Amino acid sequence: INATGLVAAAQVNALLLRRYSSRAILRIAMSVHLLAALALLAVTLLVPQAFYPLAVCIFVVVGSYGFVGANATAAAMARAERSAGSASALTGILQFAFAAVVGGLVGAFNDGTALPMAIAIAVVSIAGTLARISARSA
Repeated sequence: INATGLVAAAQVNALLLRRYSSRAILRIAMSVHLLAALALLAVTLLVPQAFYPLAVCIFVVVGSYGFVGANATAAAMARAERSAGSASALTGILQFAFAAVVGGLVGAFNDGTALPMAIAIAVVSIAGTLARISARSA
């Protein structure tokens, strides 16, 4: 189901790009992602056994990647016109490297609950939002 949300969001993103800028979509998508990540953390802390609220939060977090991923990559690539191939390679390797580190940390702190995952998603979402804000002001 989460993969369906991701694919559907990517398709809607393509349609929205006909009318709105990539940066505008990214700003809204990252805001939705941050709210869903914080809601996931809150649900995990307050009602850890509540399956449906947890599932909805994860669906929104994963689905938002359909908007965030493509538009964030486009924003990164826009700054590297002359070396697009290198920028694309660097973007890809950084995504995999961060995923490996964060995934390892979630595994290391596994306590049988969704809490380590929820903390990691919230922290990464906050970091991404701060990076977007700082890039905008640069």
